Amino acid sequence: MPGSSDPQKSDTKATPQRPETLKQTQVPSVPLIQSSELMGAHKEIQIQHGSELYRLCLTKSGKLILHK
Repeated sequence: MPGSSDPQKSDTKATPQRPETLKQTQVPSVPLIQSSELMGAHKEIQIQHGSELYRLCLTKSGKLILHK
């Protein structure tokens, strides 16, 4: 019937699950690390990657910037 909606039929687009909604049996393919675990109480940390040194900075607006 035109104009009627079936509650059983929903949008077929899959939406990604948020990490807190993942079941314990599901393992994300990419590890999730909270920025607070990396930064601690610091506004800037250094990251050694091979022979390169990077700086990860927390801005006043709460964003992260990676500098080479």
